[in-house]
Amino acid sequence: MSIGLLCDEMVAELYIITNSTLPVLCRYPHNTGPEWSYAGSGPAQLALALLADALGDDKQAERLYQDFKFKVVGRLPHDGWTLTDQEIRQKLRDIRRTTRSRAGGDA
Repeated sequence: MSIGLLCDEMVAELYIITNSTLPVLCRYPHNTGPEWSYAGSGPAQLALALLADALGDDKQAERLYQDFKFKVVGRLPHDGWTLTDQEIRQKLRDIRRTTRSRAGGDA
């Protein structure tokens, strides 16, 4: 899967290329639609959809999407971005590594 966003003045186009048979951005209803660059319900929906598609595992995506929202989706530039499956999985590995290192440091 590859995801990208292009913004031109007030028009935003979200491009999603996926091999999944499931709809990527329609997994759970919410009020705002997919968004990024802050931490809210729209970015949460986008984080969940990105992880579910990249991991191919909805249950795992549900466990991980909040961290992914804060550490990745909330930091995406508002004016445009792209993420591949490989980049999503690498960012998730980085998050897990950081989380494990913090847990080890607190013990």
